[in-house]
Order: sequence, then structure tokens, then C-alpha cells
Amino acid sequence: MKEILEELLEKALPHGSGIDGKWQVSTNNNYIVCTNFWHCMDENGFYDGFVDFTVKFKLLDKTLFCPLDFTIHANNWMHNRYKIKKYWQQLGVREYIEDTIYYAMEQFYKED
Repeated sequence: MKEILEELLEKALPHGSGIDGKWQVSTNNNYIVCTNFWHCMDENGFYDGFVDFTVKFKLLDKTLFCPLDFTIHANNWMHNRYKIKKYWQQLGVREYIEDTIYYAMEQFYKED
């Protein structure tokens, strides 16, 4: 059952508009963990690296979770501090990704 849930989530999570990587979805005892990256663009429209991020959904039991209740955070602070501060915090990328994931999960919930 976990594999089916992971596959469904991988398809339901947003793609494009900066979220340009392949979603990596896994489960552990308490969470569904989804990782991807945000493609940063500078003020001139050129790619300026990327910010890795993780989305976590708390599992209510082995296959049940609330798709609208999740946490999100940037990864690799030690190696990518400048880009995380600039894009993730100052330019509002975190809020954009949260909103995008929330909308995608609303659609996932409605289809379920």
C-alpha cells in the first residue's frame, strides 16, 4: 500500500514553474517525505542555481494522511545559505511553493 501511495503522490505533486526536478517520495514510520528542488532565476531571467526542499506529510496510520496538512523546509543550509536567504526567504519562494503544493493537494483530495 505504501508504494501505491508514494506513486500517487509523486504524480499529484506540482511540476514546472520553478519546481523542475523529479519528486522523490518515501515513507517512514511517521511521515511521507517528498523532496525536490526550486530552480532559482535572477532579476535578468537567468538560472541562478537551485534550492533543495522537503515536504513532510504526517501519517495518521500506515496509508492515511491529511494532504492539506504538511510542513516544508529548505535543505542544505550549510552549502546554500545565500540562495536560501535570497530566494526562499526574501523573495517569497517558500510561500509560493507552499501555495502550489496546497492547491495540488486540494485536487488530489478531491479526486480521492
